[in-house]
Formats: sequence, structure tokens, C-alpha cells
Amino acid sequence: MGDLMTIFIGSMIFLGIAIVATLFIGVTKHKQIYLVYVWGTAFCAWFFWFLIFIAQMNPLIEPIPKTE
Repeated sequence: MGDLMTIFIGSMIFLGIAIVATLFIGVTKHKQIYLVYVWGTAFCAWFFWFLIFIAQMNPLIEPIPKTE
């Protein structure tokens, strides 16, 4: 249950960052393209974090200690 809660909290942090960044856009001529930039960037950053987190939950390669 701890891993699911961490994924949920991390996702909410990235969602919060995207919402706060959206509030800073203001009223401009190109507001729609800025929204695509902000939400696209937030999604890509979240997805990268998510993949790294999932990969570390169950690593495929484990270190082999040297025995002397």
C-alpha cells in the first residue's frame, strides 16, 4: 500500500505544479499554446518520474557482491 500512496502523492504534486503554472499564464494572445506547453511539460516530467519510480520498485538487475 505504501508504493501506491507514494505514486498518488507524487502525482498530486505534479498536478499541483501544473495548476500553479497555469495560473501564471495570464491573458495573452497565445494562451492556448502556452497551456499546451505547461501541461505537456508537466505530463512528460510526471511520466519520467513515474517510470523511474516503477523501475526502482522491482529492479531487473541486482548487484552481485564480491566474495574474497
